[in-house]
Amino acid sequence: MSFSPSISQSEIFELSFRLPLGSYELQLQIEYQPVVALSPRGGEVSAYECLLRLDANEHVLEVSELISELEQAGTIPVLDLMVVDHVCRIAVANPSLRLWVNISQATMGSISTMEKVGSRIISGGLANRVTLEITETVEGPKEQILNSLRHLYALGISVVIDDIDEQLSMASLLIGNLVSGCKLSRRSMVRLSENPARVSEVLEQVRWCRSRGKSVVLEGVETKRDLQIAISLEVNYCQGFHFWPSLPLHEIPAQGTVVFIPPTSLRRRAQS
Repeated sequence: MSFSPSISQSEIFELSFRLPLGSYELQLQIEYQPVVALSPRGGEVSAYECLLRLDANEHVLEVSELISELEQAGTIPVLDLMVVDHVCRIAVANPSLRLWVNISQATMGSISTMEKVGSRIISGGLANRVTLEITETVEGPKEQILNSLRHLYALGISVVIDDIDEQLSMASLLIGNLVSGCKLSRRSMVRLSENPARVSEVLEQVRWCRSRGKSVVLEGVETKRDLQIAISLEVNYCQGFHFWPSLPLHEIPAQGTVVFIPPTSLRRRAQS
């Protein structure tokens, strides 16, 4: 079952910026990777992570390089706000979608930008459908980030910590109410595959989070073995190429699409 969007995927970002080697104008777009909710009954598409992509005709640099350059230049809040604007328009036009969007720590450290982000989400009535993910690519000012989190929490907007294993300095936020969960990165998935003995250690951490009402997502699930690890870890959600890659809006599976999970795997999870 696929999804029929109300906004054409041809909508793109026009971004002009300067780098040491010169000035550039790039076209960017959003793709959407389905996030699968796991339960003893199976799996189903629960949300979509919004991922920035360069237009296919652009060969100047990779998206990761672009983000790094903008973070270093202090201009990443402009791009993040542009992405939030786009995501909110998509969500308003498509009331069934729940969308997760990345926000740099540098942007989170700008309370004026985060007030605009909060305003965009609230004005669209999207507090329960747009979740923000704090990324790890650059370290932001902690006190300002806390102020932004307090502001978003007061508005009822959910925030999760992306790639928690890569930004352990943010882990203390899981103790309070300002963030609603965290994500484990593909790098975590690789380390778990290489060293199965770590599964029990990470399982304790996942159970600690869930006992405090925090959701846990495992990214980078690319094989059946990866899925078995995700199930054994008792995470709430997972995503990765085993299910779907990131896709244009008109190609995503509909929210609620059922995902087959081997029954024996689910029984082991229910009994653990």
